[in-house]
Amino acid sequence: MIHPRFVWNRLPALCSSFQIAVAIILTAIVGRGQEARAANVLWTSLNDGLWQTPANWSSDPMLPGVTDDVLIDQPGAIAVTLSSGAQSINKFTSAENLLITGAAELLVGAGGGTLDGDLAVVNGRLVSQAGGTLTLNGAVNSGVAALRAQSGGTLNAPTLATINAPSNLPAAYDARGVGSKLDLSSVTTFTGGASTSPTSLTAFNGGRVELENVSALVSG
Repeated sequence: MIHPRFVWNRLPALCSSFQIAVAIILTAIVGRGQEARAANVLWTSLNDGLWQTPANWSSDPMLPGVTDDVLIDQPGAIAVTLSSGAQSINKFTSAENLLITGAAELLVGAGGGTLDGDLAVVNGRLVSQAGGTLTLNGAVNSGVAALRAQSGGTLNAPTLATINAPSNLPAAYDARGVGSKLDLSSVTTFTGGASTSPTSLTAFNGGRVELENVSALVSG
């Protein structure tokens, strides 16, 4: 027969062991859930729509997450609009048009990717980060408001020949951190915004902005 005092004395150790076991089980469950979410996420709508609407994605009821590879490719030409918040994904591959507005940000990670559709950034920002390379093969609106490479990311805009910075809001083109590169080497004409809406072109902490082919620099 086990003496009650022995059980009472052993109770803290038993509780501690139980808590550790529960923690291990929960960690395993969460880990499996995260692995399941690290997948291809497809745009399933056949129409124009908002990025931040879960029903437009194969991951519904969740939006694409930081570990996900996003693919947008539909039979007809559509436009996807990101109009609020900051959305982080691993990889971005799109044959469709993308509009970033409403002070929203799209941050593309180590997977990089390509945008073959057109891009317009109005009061928002497109970011390549975490060592990935994102290439904009489609037409880039000359009034693009903000492009950034950070944390070793590369953002290429080989079709962008003219930048007309917005006159009604600040515009920023920058590279932040060692190994980060914003490649605007195809740009030949750069027009800054109005004095009330300044335009910044900057490289921070080892970042690099390539703009060597500009032949006309015009103040707004």
